[in-house]
Amino acid sequence: MLECPLIGTASEGSGPKWVTMSAVQSRTILCVDDEAAALSLRASILEAEGFTVLTANNAEQGLSAFRSNSVDVVVSDHLLGRQTGTQMAREMKLLKPNVPILILSGTTEVPTDIRNADGFISKLEGPQQLIAKISELLEQARSAPARPDTETDSDLARAYEELRSSQARLAGIVASTMDAIITVDEQQRIVLFNAAAERIFGHRVEDILGQPLDRLIPEGARAAHRLHVRNFGQTGVTTRSMHSPRMLNGLRSDGEEFPIEATISQVEAAGQKLYTVVLRDITERKRAEEELHKSERLAQAGRMAATVAHEINNPLESVVNALYLVERSPELSDRSLNLVRTAQEELSRVVQITKLTLGFSRQEERVVSEVSPLELIENVLALYGRKMRTLNVRVERRFETESKIKAVAGEIRQVLSNLIVNAADALSETGDRLVIHVYDSVDWSDLSRRGVRVSVADNGPGIGFEEQTRIFEPFFSTKGKKGTGLGLWISMALVKKHGGSIRVRSSRVRGRSGTVFSVFLPFEHVFEVAG
Repeated sequence: MLECPLIGTASEGSGPKWVTMSAVQSRTILCVDDEAAALSLRASILEAEGFTVLTANNAEQGLSAFRSNSVDVVVSDHLLGRQTGTQMAREMKLLKPNVPILILSGTTEVPTDIRNADGFISKLEGPQQLIAKISELLEQARSAPARPDTETDSDLARAYEELRSSQARLAGIVASTMDAIITVDEQQRIVLFNAAAERIFGHRVEDILGQPLDRLIPEGARAAHRLHVRNFGQTGVTTRSMHSPRMLNGLRSDGEEFPIEATISQVEAAGQKLYTVVLRDITERKRAEEELHKSERLAQAGRMAATVAHEINNPLESVVNALYLVERSPELSDRSLNLVRTAQEELSRVVQITKLTLGFSRQEERVVSEVSPLELIENVLALYGRKMRTLNVRVERRFETESKIKAVAGEIRQVLSNLIVNAADALSETGDRLVIHVYDSVDWSDLSRRGVRVSVADNGPGIGFEEQTRIFEPFFSTKGKKGTGLGLWISMALVKKHGGSIRVRSSRVRGRSGTVFSVFLPFEHVFEVAG
Protein backbone atom coordinates (compact mmCIF):
# COMPACT_ATOMS: atom_id res chain seq x y z
CA MET A 1 0.00 0.00 0.00
CA LEU A 2 1.42 3.41 -1.04
CA GLU A 3 1.16 5.60 2.09
CA CYS A 4 3.10 8.68 0.92
CA PRO A 5 2.07 10.33 -2.43
CA LEU A 6 4.95 10.99 -4.76
CA ILE A 7 3.41 14.18 -6.12
CA GLY A 8 1.90 17.00 -4.13
CA THR A 9 -0.96 19.27 -5.09
CA ALA A 10 -0.16 21.19 -8.29
CA SER A 11 -1.63 24.51 -9.32
CA GLU A 12 -3.52 24.61 -12.56
CA GLY A 13 -1.23 24.54 -15.59
CA SER A 14 1.93 23.85 -13.64
CA GLY A 15 3.98 20.75 -12.75
CA PRO A 16 4.64 19.33 -9.28
CA LYS A 17 5.87 21.85 -6.72
CA TRP A 18 9.05 20.82 -4.86
CA VAL A 19 10.73 22.78 -2.12
CA THR A 20 14.35 23.58 -2.91
CA MET A 21 16.65 22.42 -0.10
CA SER A 22 20.09 23.28 -1.53
CA ALA A 23 21.11 24.95 1.73
CA VAL A 24 20.58 21.82 3.80
CA GLN A 25 21.61 19.09 1.43
CA SER A 26 24.30 17.80 3.79
CA ARG A 27 21.85 17.07 6.64
CA THR A 28 21.12 13.50 7.85
CA ILE A 29 17.56 12.29 8.25
CA LEU A 30 16.67 9.12 10.21
CA CYS A 31 13.43 7.58 8.87
CA VAL A 32 11.66 4.93 10.97
CA ASP A 33 8.66 2.94 9.69
CA ASP A 34 7.60 -0.71 9.95
CA GLU A 35 6.02 -0.54 6.47
CA ALA A 36 8.89 -1.40 4.09
CA ALA A 37 7.31 0.08 0.95
CA ALA A 38 6.41 3.38 2.61
CA LEU A 39 9.87 3.61 4.18
CA SER A 40 11.64 3.01 0.85
CA LEU A 41 9.57 5.64 -1.03
CA ARG A 42 10.01 8.23 1.72
CA ALA A 43 13.78 7.67 1.72
CA SER A 44 13.92 8.05 -2.08
CA ILE A 45 12.10 11.39 -1.93
CA LEU A 46 14.41 12.76 0.76
CA GLU A 47 17.55 11.51 -1.00
CA ALA A 48 16.33 13.22 -4.19
CA GLU A 49 16.32 16.45 -2.18
CA GLY A 50 19.97 15.92 -1.22
CA PHE A 51 19.53 14.52 2.31
CA THR A 52 21.56 11.63 3.68
CA VAL A 53 18.93 9.12 4.79
CA LEU A 54 19.23 6.40 7.42
CA THR A 55 16.36 3.90 7.72
CA ALA A 56 15.06 1.61 10.47
CA ASN A 57 12.13 -0.82 10.52
CA ASN A 58 11.26 -0.63 14.21
CA ALA A 59 11.84 1.37 17.39
CA GLU A 60 14.77 -0.76 18.54
CA GLN A 61 16.62 -0.31 15.23
CA GLY A 62 15.75 3.37 15.24
CA LEU A 63 17.23 3.90 18.71
CA SER A 64 20.37 2.00 17.74
CA ALA A 65 20.89 4.13 14.61
CA PHE A 66 20.13 7.29 16.59
CA ARG A 67 22.79 6.48 19.19
CA SER A 68 25.42 5.47 16.66
CA ASN A 69 25.11 8.31 14.14
CA SER A 70 25.00 12.06 13.95
CA VAL A 71 21.35 12.73 13.08
CA ASP A 72 19.82 16.12 12.30
CA VAL A 73 16.12 15.17 12.11
CA VAL A 74 14.11 12.05 12.92
CA VAL A 75 11.03 11.25 10.84
CA SER A 76 8.99 8.41 12.33
CA ASP A 77 5.69 6.72 11.71
CA HIS A 78 3.42 6.86 14.74
CA LEU A 79 2.65 3.12 14.90
CA LEU A 80 5.69 0.86 15.02
CA GLY A 81 4.33 -2.61 15.70
CA ARG A 82 3.99 -3.03 19.48
CA GLN A 83 5.57 0.40 20.13
CA THR A 84 4.81 3.93 19.00
CA GLY A 85 6.90 6.69 17.54
CA THR A 86 6.06 8.87 20.55
CA GLN A 87 7.49 6.22 22.92
CA MET A 88 10.67 6.13 20.84
CA ALA A 89 10.78 9.93 20.78
CA ARG A 90 10.74 10.05 24.58
CA GLU A 91 13.80 7.81 24.76
CA MET A 92 15.59 9.70 21.98
CA LYS A 93 15.12 13.01 23.82
CA LEU A 94 16.94 11.56 26.81
CA LEU A 95 19.91 10.85 24.54
CA LYS A 96 19.98 13.95 22.30
CA PRO A 97 17.38 16.49 23.39
CA ASN A 98 18.17 19.03 20.63
CA VAL A 99 17.49 16.72 17.69
CA PRO A 100 14.02 17.54 16.28
CA ILE A 101 11.58 14.66 15.83
CA LEU A 102 8.70 14.64 13.34
CA ILE A 103 5.84 12.17 13.77
CA LEU A 104 3.79 10.97 10.78
CA SER A 105 0.38 9.34 10.97
CA GLY A 106 -2.07 7.84 8.53
CA THR A 107 -4.84 9.88 10.16
CA THR A 108 -5.37 13.62 10.49
CA GLU A 109 -5.78 13.43 14.27
CA VAL A 110 -2.79 14.35 16.40
CA PRO A 111 -1.69 11.29 18.43
CA THR A 112 -1.88 11.46 22.20
CA ASP A 113 1.31 11.88 24.24
CA ILE A 114 3.11 13.78 21.48
CA ARG A 115 4.90 16.21 23.82
CA ASN A 116 8.29 14.53 23.18
CA ALA A 117 7.99 15.13 19.43
CA ASP A 118 8.65 18.51 17.78
CA GLY A 119 6.12 18.26 14.98
CA PHE A 120 3.32 16.24 13.43
CA ILE A 121 1.87 15.94 9.93
CA SER A 122 -0.54 13.56 8.30
CA LYS A 123 0.84 11.26 5.62
CA LEU A 124 -2.02 12.41 3.43
CA GLU A 125 -0.53 15.90 3.15
CA GLY A 126 2.11 14.70 0.65
CA PRO A 127 5.87 15.06 0.09
CA GLN A 128 5.87 18.87 -0.20
CA GLN A 129 4.48 19.30 3.31
CA LEU A 130 6.92 16.68 4.63
CA ILE A 131 9.94 18.50 3.13
CA ALA A 132 8.62 21.87 4.25
CA LYS A 133 8.15 20.61 7.82
CA ILE A 134 11.67 19.16 7.88
CA SER A 135 13.05 22.50 6.67
CA GLU A 136 11.13 24.29 9.43
CA LEU A 137 12.48 21.95 12.11
CA LEU A 138 16.05 22.36 10.85
CA GLU A 139 15.72 26.14 10.98
CA GLN A 140 14.39 25.96 14.54
CA ALA A 141 17.30 23.72 15.51
CA ARG A 142 19.82 26.21 14.04
CA SER A 143 18.36 29.08 16.05
CA ALA A 144 18.12 27.05 19.26
CA PRO A 145 20.87 27.28 21.93
CA ALA A 146 24.07 25.39 21.15
CA ARG A 147 23.76 21.67 21.71
CA PRO A 148 25.86 20.07 24.46
CA ASP A 149 29.40 19.01 23.62
CA THR A 150 30.36 15.43 22.91
CA GLU A 151 31.34 14.71 26.49
CA THR A 152 27.92 15.83 27.75
CA ASP A 153 26.27 13.75 25.04
CA SER A 154 28.21 10.76 26.25
CA ASP A 155 27.17 11.43 29.83
CA LEU A 156 23.55 11.63 28.73
CA ALA A 157 23.94 8.43 26.75
CA ARG A 158 25.45 6.61 29.73
CA ALA A 159 22.72 7.93 32.01
CA TYR A 160 20.11 6.87 29.50
CA GLU A 161 21.60 3.38 29.20
CA GLU A 162 21.66 3.06 32.98
CA LEU A 163 18.02 4.16 33.07
CA ARG A 164 17.07 1.62 30.40
CA SER A 165 18.97 -1.10 32.27
CA SER A 166 17.24 -0.19 35.53
CA GLN A 167 13.86 -0.16 33.78
CA ALA A 168 14.58 -3.58 32.28
CA ARG A 169 15.56 -4.99 35.66
CA LEU A 170 12.46 -3.49 37.27
CA ALA A 171 10.25 -4.85 34.49
CA GLY A 172 11.81 -8.29 34.99
CA ILE A 173 11.15 -8.15 38.74
CA VAL A 174 7.54 -7.05 38.22
CA ALA A 175 6.99 -9.80 35.65
CA SER A 176 8.58 -12.63 37.63
CA THR A 177 7.51 -11.88 41.20
CA MET A 178 5.13 -14.36 42.86
CA ASP A 179 3.02 -11.49 44.21
CA ALA A 180 0.34 -9.78 42.14
CA ILE A 181 1.32 -6.21 41.25
CA ILE A 182 -1.55 -4.06 40.02
CA THR A 183 -1.43 -0.36 39.22
CA VAL A 184 -4.58 1.75 38.87
CA ASP A 185 -5.13 5.38 37.88
CA GLU A 186 -7.09 8.02 39.81
CA GLN A 187 -10.34 6.60 38.46
CA GLN A 188 -9.20 3.17 39.79
CA ARG A 189 -8.89 1.71 36.30
CA ILE A 190 -6.25 -0.98 35.93
CA VAL A 191 -3.19 0.16 33.95
CA LEU A 192 -0.69 -2.56 34.97
CA PHE A 193 -1.38 -6.23 35.65
CA ASN A 194 1.64 -8.51 35.99
CA ALA A 195 1.94 -12.25 35.27
CA ALA A 196 1.40 -13.23 38.91
CA ALA A 197 -1.85 -11.22 38.93
CA GLU A 198 -2.99 -13.16 35.85
CA ARG A 199 -2.23 -16.45 37.60
CA ILE A 200 -3.80 -15.50 40.93
CA PHE A 201 -6.97 -13.82 39.66
CA GLY A 202 -7.44 -15.85 36.45
CA HIS A 203 -7.83 -12.82 34.12
CA ARG A 204 -5.76 -12.31 30.97
CA VAL A 205 -3.90 -9.01 30.95
CA GLU A 206 -5.39 -7.96 27.61
CA ASP A 207 -8.91 -8.47 29.03
CA ILE A 208 -8.38 -6.65 32.33
CA LEU A 209 -6.42 -3.52 31.36
CA GLY A 210 -8.65 -0.45 31.49
CA GLN A 211 -11.23 -2.29 33.62
CA PRO A 212 -12.24 -1.01 37.08
CA LEU A 213 -10.44 -2.50 40.07
CA ASP A 214 -13.90 -3.55 41.33
CA ARG A 215 -13.69 -6.63 39.08
CA LEU A 216 -11.12 -8.08 41.49
CA ILE A 217 -13.08 -7.39 44.68
CA PRO A 218 -16.24 -9.12 46.03
CA GLU A 219 -19.32 -6.95 45.53
CA GLY A 220 -19.95 -6.40 49.23
CA ALA A 221 -16.47 -4.95 49.81
CA ARG A 222 -16.19 -2.68 46.74
CA ALA A 223 -17.53 0.54 48.24
CA ALA A 224 -15.26 0.28 51.28
CA HIS A 225 -12.22 -0.43 49.11
CA ARG A 226 -12.92 2.51 46.77
CA LEU A 227 -13.17 4.77 49.82
CA HIS A 228 -9.93 3.35 51.21
CA VAL A 229 -7.99 4.12 48.01
CA ARG A 230 -9.60 7.58 47.71
CA ASN A 231 -8.67 8.46 51.31
CA PHE A 232 -5.15 7.25 50.72
CA GLY A 233 -4.86 9.47 47.64
CA GLN A 234 -6.03 12.51 49.63
CA THR A 235 -4.11 11.97 52.87
CA GLY A 236 -1.23 9.65 51.91
CA VAL A 237 -2.10 7.30 54.77
CA THR A 238 -4.19 4.16 54.97
CA THR A 239 -6.47 2.94 57.74
CA ARG A 240 -3.38 1.18 59.06
CA SER A 241 0.36 1.53 58.65
CA MET A 242 1.84 1.37 55.15
CA HIS A 243 4.07 -1.42 56.45
CA SER A 244 1.12 -3.36 57.86
CA PRO A 245 -0.72 -5.04 54.96
CA ARG A 246 -4.51 -5.01 54.82
CA MET A 247 -6.30 -8.34 55.00
CA LEU A 248 -9.24 -8.62 52.60
CA ASN A 249 -10.84 -10.96 50.10
CA GLY A 250 -10.14 -11.06 46.39
CA LEU A 251 -12.41 -12.31 43.60
CA ARG A 252 -11.13 -14.74 40.96
CA SER A 253 -12.46 -14.77 37.41
CA ASP A 254 -14.59 -17.86 38.21
CA GLY A 255 -16.33 -16.06 41.10
CA GLU A 256 -14.36 -17.72 43.90
CA GLU A 257 -13.47 -15.49 46.85
CA PHE A 258 -10.07 -15.98 48.47
CA PRO A 259 -8.03 -14.24 51.20
CA ILE A 260 -5.33 -11.75 50.18
CA GLU A 261 -2.87 -9.45 51.87
CA ALA A 262 -2.54 -6.01 50.26
CA THR A 263 -0.04 -3.15 50.50
CA ILE A 264 -0.71 0.12 48.65
CA SER A 265 1.66 2.87 47.52
CA GLN A 266 1.30 6.03 45.43
CA VAL A 267 3.44 7.38 42.59
CA GLU A 268 3.11 10.28 40.14
CA ALA A 269 3.64 9.66 36.43
CA ALA A 270 2.88 11.87 33.45
CA GLY A 271 1.21 14.37 35.77
CA GLN A 272 -1.30 11.98 37.27
CA LYS A 273 -1.50 9.93 40.45
CA LEU A 274 -1.14 6.18 40.17
CA TYR A 275 -1.73 3.65 42.92
CA THR A 276 0.21 0.42 42.99
CA VAL A 277 -1.18 -2.44 45.05
CA VAL A 278 0.96 -5.47 45.88
CA LEU A 279 -1.29 -8.44 46.61
CA ARG A 280 -0.36 -11.82 48.07
CA ASP A 281 -2.63 -14.86 47.89
CA ILE A 282 -2.63 -16.18 51.47
CA THR A 283 -5.06 -19.07 50.90
CA GLU A 284 -2.45 -21.70 51.82
CA ARG A 285 -1.30 -19.70 54.84
CA LYS A 286 -4.89 -19.45 56.08
CA ARG A 287 -5.30 -23.20 55.66
CA ALA A 288 -2.08 -23.80 57.58
CA GLU A 289 -3.31 -21.50 60.36
CA GLU A 290 -6.61 -23.39 60.51
CA GLU A 291 -4.73 -26.70 60.74
CA LEU A 292 -2.57 -25.23 63.51
CA HIS A 293 -5.68 -24.12 65.39
CA LYS A 294 -7.13 -27.62 64.98
CA SER A 295 -3.90 -29.10 66.32
CA GLU A 296 -4.02 -26.74 69.29
CA ARG A 297 -7.63 -27.72 69.97
CA LEU A 298 -6.70 -31.40 69.71
CA ALA A 299 -3.81 -30.91 72.10
CA GLN A 300 -6.08 -29.09 74.54
CA ALA A 301 -8.70 -31.81 74.23
CA GLY A 302 -5.99 -34.42 74.79
CA ARG A 303 -4.81 -32.72 77.96
CA MET A 304 -8.37 -32.45 79.23
CA ALA A 305 -9.07 -36.09 78.37
CA ALA A 306 -5.90 -37.17 80.18
CA THR A 307 -6.99 -35.27 83.28
CA VAL A 308 -10.46 -36.83 83.18
CA ALA A 309 -9.02 -40.30 82.54
CA HIS A 310 -6.68 -39.95 85.52
CA GLU A 311 -9.55 -38.97 87.79
CA ILE A 312 -11.77 -41.91 86.78
CA ASN A 313 -9.12 -44.63 87.11
CA ASN A 314 -9.83 -45.29 90.79
CA PRO A 315 -13.62 -45.62 90.41
CA LEU A 316 -13.05 -47.78 87.33
CA GLU A 317 -11.00 -50.20 89.37
CA SER A 318 -13.83 -50.44 91.91
CA VAL A 319 -16.39 -51.18 89.17
CA VAL A 320 -14.11 -53.83 87.63
CA ASN A 321 -13.69 -55.52 91.00
CA ALA A 322 -17.43 -55.37 91.76
CA LEU A 323 -18.32 -56.99 88.43
CA TYR A 324 -15.69 -59.65 89.04
CA LEU A 325 -17.39 -60.58 92.32
CA VAL A 326 -20.90 -60.44 90.85
CA GLU A 327 -19.85 -62.75 88.02
CA ARG A 328 -18.96 -65.42 90.56
CA SER A 329 -22.28 -65.23 92.38
CA PRO A 330 -24.11 -68.62 92.12
CA GLU A 331 -27.52 -66.90 92.26
CA LEU A 332 -27.12 -65.25 88.83
CA SER A 333 -29.36 -66.41 86.00
CA ASP A 334 -27.81 -67.12 82.61
CA ARG A 335 -29.25 -63.89 81.20
CA SER A 336 -27.83 -61.84 84.09
CA LEU A 337 -24.48 -63.54 83.73
CA ASN A 338 -24.37 -62.64 80.00
CA LEU A 339 -25.16 -59.01 80.82
CA VAL A 340 -22.40 -58.89 83.45
CA ARG A 341 -19.88 -60.31 80.98
CA THR A 342 -20.94 -57.78 78.32
CA ALA A 343 -20.49 -55.03 80.90
CA GLN A 344 -17.03 -56.40 81.73
CA GLU A 345 -15.99 -56.38 78.07
CA GLU A 346 -17.16 -52.80 77.58
CA LEU A 347 -15.51 -51.77 80.82
CA SER A 348 -12.23 -53.28 79.71
CA ARG A 349 -12.46 -51.14 76.60
CA VAL A 350 -12.98 -48.02 78.74
CA VAL A 351 -9.95 -48.99 80.82
CA GLN A 352 -7.88 -49.42 77.65
CA ILE A 353 -8.98 -46.00 76.32
CA THR A 354 -8.01 -44.29 79.58
CA LYS A 355 -4.63 -46.03 79.44
CA LEU A 356 -4.05 -44.85 75.90
CA THR A 357 -5.11 -41.34 76.84
CA LEU A 358 -2.69 -41.22 79.74
CA GLY A 359 0.12 -42.71 77.70
CA PHE A 360 0.32 -45.80 79.91
CA SER A 361 -0.29 -48.23 77.06
CA ARG A 362 2.89 -49.44 75.35
CA GLN A 363 2.80 -50.89 71.83
CA GLU A 364 3.10 -54.46 73.12
CA GLU A 365 0.01 -53.95 75.32
CA ARG A 366 -2.11 -53.63 72.16
CA VAL A 367 -2.86 -57.32 71.96
CA VAL A 368 -3.42 -58.45 68.39
CA SER A 369 -5.50 -61.62 68.17
CA GLU A 370 -8.03 -63.40 65.99
CA VAL A 371 -11.21 -61.39 66.26
CA SER A 372 -14.73 -62.23 65.09
CA PRO A 373 -16.47 -59.11 63.69
CA LEU A 374 -19.83 -60.87 64.26
CA GLU A 375 -19.19 -61.25 68.00
CA LEU A 376 -18.12 -57.61 68.32
CA ILE A 377 -21.27 -56.45 66.50
CA GLU A 378 -23.51 -58.53 68.75
CA ASN A 379 -21.82 -57.06 71.84
CA VAL A 380 -22.50 -53.54 70.61
CA LEU A 381 -26.12 -54.33 69.65
CA ALA A 382 -26.70 -55.81 73.10
CA LEU A 383 -25.80 -52.47 74.66
CA TYR A 384 -27.92 -50.37 72.30
CA GLY A 385 -30.81 -52.78 71.80
CA ARG A 386 -33.05 -50.86 74.16
CA LYS A 387 -32.50 -47.59 72.30
CA MET A 388 -33.34 -49.30 68.98
CA ARG A 389 -36.54 -50.67 70.41
CA THR A 390 -37.51 -47.27 71.81
CA LEU A 391 -37.08 -45.77 68.33
CA ASN A 392 -39.01 -48.66 66.72
CA VAL A 393 -35.97 -49.38 64.57
CA ARG A 394 -35.82 -52.75 62.83
CA VAL A 395 -32.29 -54.18 62.93
CA GLU A 396 -31.44 -56.51 60.05
CA ARG A 397 -28.40 -58.76 60.37
CA ARG A 398 -26.94 -59.93 57.06
CA PHE A 399 -24.06 -62.07 58.21
CA GLU A 400 -22.62 -63.91 55.21
CA THR A 401 -19.30 -64.96 56.74
CA GLU A 402 -17.83 -66.17 60.01
CA SER A 403 -14.28 -65.24 59.03
CA LYS A 404 -11.99 -63.78 61.65
CA ILE A 405 -9.38 -61.06 61.28
CA LYS A 406 -6.13 -60.23 63.05
CA ALA A 407 -6.95 -57.11 65.05
CA VAL A 408 -7.05 -55.35 68.40
CA ALA A 409 -10.55 -56.26 69.57
CA GLY A 410 -11.17 -53.14 71.67
CA GLU A 411 -10.26 -50.79 68.83
CA ILE A 412 -12.47 -52.51 66.24
CA ARG A 413 -15.29 -52.63 68.77
CA GLN A 414 -14.92 -48.86 69.20
CA VAL A 415 -15.20 -48.33 65.43
CA LEU A 416 -18.34 -50.49 65.15
CA SER A 417 -19.85 -48.80 68.21
CA ASN A 418 -19.30 -45.32 66.70
CA LEU A 419 -20.97 -46.31 63.41
CA ILE A 420 -23.97 -47.99 65.06
CA VAL A 421 -24.48 -45.10 67.51
CA ASN A 422 -24.31 -42.58 64.62
CA ALA A 423 -26.92 -44.60 62.72
CA ALA A 424 -29.17 -44.68 65.80
CA ASP A 425 -28.84 -40.88 66.19
CA ALA A 426 -29.79 -40.40 62.53
CA LEU A 427 -32.79 -42.71 62.90
CA SER A 428 -34.00 -40.69 65.88
CA GLU A 429 -34.88 -37.96 63.32
CA THR A 430 -36.50 -40.12 60.66
CA GLY A 431 -36.32 -43.68 59.35
CA ASP A 432 -36.92 -47.09 60.88
CA ARG A 433 -34.33 -49.49 59.49
CA LEU A 434 -30.73 -50.42 60.33
CA VAL A 435 -28.96 -53.02 58.18
CA ILE A 436 -25.59 -54.50 59.20
CA HIS A 437 -24.01 -56.51 56.37
CA VAL A 438 -20.86 -58.58 56.95
CA TYR A 439 -19.19 -60.51 54.13
CA ASP A 440 -15.82 -61.57 52.70
CA SER A 441 -14.51 -58.94 50.31
CA VAL A 442 -11.46 -57.38 48.70
CA ASP A 443 -9.87 -53.98 49.15
CA TRP A 444 -11.47 -51.90 46.38
CA SER A 445 -8.23 -49.98 45.87
CA ASP A 446 -6.08 -53.16 45.79
CA LEU A 447 -7.93 -56.26 44.58
CA SER A 448 -5.12 -58.55 45.72
CA ARG A 449 -5.90 -57.85 49.39
CA ARG A 450 -8.68 -59.89 50.94
CA GLY A 451 -10.55 -59.38 54.18
CA VAL A 452 -13.94 -58.76 55.75
CA ARG A 453 -16.22 -55.86 54.89
CA VAL A 454 -18.77 -54.49 57.36
CA SER A 455 -21.41 -52.07 56.11
CA VAL A 456 -23.70 -50.17 58.45
CA ALA A 457 -26.69 -48.71 56.59
CA ASP A 458 -29.68 -46.67 57.76
CA ASN A 459 -32.65 -45.05 56.03
CA GLY A 460 -32.33 -41.85 58.04
CA PRO A 461 -32.27 -38.28 56.66
CA GLY A 462 -28.88 -38.64 54.91
CA ILE A 463 -25.82 -36.39 54.87
CA GLY A 464 -25.28 -33.45 52.52
CA PHE A 465 -22.51 -33.62 49.91
CA GLU A 466 -20.44 -30.83 51.49
CA GLU A 467 -20.72 -32.47 54.89
CA GLN A 468 -19.64 -35.84 53.45
CA THR A 469 -16.34 -34.29 52.39
CA ARG A 470 -15.64 -33.21 55.98
CA ILE A 471 -17.15 -35.81 58.32
CA PHE A 472 -13.78 -37.45 59.00
CA GLU A 473 -12.21 -34.13 60.07
CA PRO A 474 -11.64 -33.59 63.81
CA PHE A 475 -14.28 -31.46 65.55
CA PHE A 476 -16.62 -31.50 62.55
CA SER A 477 -20.05 -32.83 63.49
CA THR A 478 -23.42 -33.08 61.76
CA LYS A 479 -25.11 -33.30 65.18
CA GLY A 480 -24.65 -29.70 66.22
CA LYS A 481 -24.00 -29.28 69.92
CA LYS A 482 -24.84 -32.94 70.54
CA GLY A 483 -21.69 -34.18 68.82
CA THR A 484 -17.99 -33.77 69.62
CA GLY A 485 -16.82 -34.25 66.04
CA LEU A 486 -14.23 -36.82 67.16
CA GLY A 487 -16.00 -40.19 66.69
CA LEU A 488 -15.49 -40.65 62.94
CA TRP A 489 -12.05 -39.04 63.05
CA ILE A 490 -10.94 -41.59 65.66
CA SER A 491 -12.65 -44.40 63.74
CA MET A 492 -10.79 -43.50 60.56
CA ALA A 493 -7.46 -43.51 62.45
CA LEU A 494 -8.16 -46.92 64.04
CA VAL A 495 -9.23 -48.50 60.74
CA LYS A 496 -6.09 -47.18 58.98
CA LYS A 497 -3.98 -48.52 61.85
CA HIS A 498 -5.38 -51.97 60.98
CA GLY A 499 -4.53 -51.51 57.29
CA GLY A 500 -8.16 -51.04 56.32
CA SER A 501 -10.31 -48.31 54.84
CA ILE A 502 -13.63 -46.63 55.56
CA ARG A 503 -15.97 -45.02 53.04
CA VAL A 504 -19.33 -43.31 53.12
CA ARG A 505 -22.12 -42.69 50.65
CA SER A 506 -25.35 -40.92 51.40
CA SER A 507 -28.50 -39.53 49.81
CA ARG A 508 -31.03 -36.92 50.80
CA VAL A 509 -33.50 -37.72 48.02
CA ARG A 510 -36.97 -37.97 49.50
CA GLY A 511 -38.11 -41.60 49.68
CA ARG A 512 -34.55 -42.86 49.09
CA SER A 513 -32.62 -41.05 51.82
CA GLY A 514 -30.07 -42.80 53.99
CA THR A 515 -26.40 -43.37 54.71
CA VAL A 516 -24.03 -46.33 54.34
CA PHE A 517 -20.62 -46.62 56.00
CA SER A 518 -18.44 -49.38 54.58
CA VAL A 519 -15.40 -50.63 56.53
CA PHE A 520 -12.83 -53.00 55.02
CA LEU A 521 -10.51 -54.90 57.38
CA PRO A 522 -7.84 -57.21 55.91
CA PHE A 523 -7.36 -60.78 57.12
CA GLU A 524 -3.65 -60.13 57.67
CA HIS A 525 -1.87 -56.90 58.51
CA VAL A 526 1.62 -56.06 59.72
CA PHE A 527 1.12 -53.88 62.78
CA GLU A 528 3.72 -51.26 63.67
CA VAL A 529 6.00 -52.09 66.55
CA ALA A 530 7.41 -49.35 68.75
CA GLY A 531 11.14 -48.71 68.30
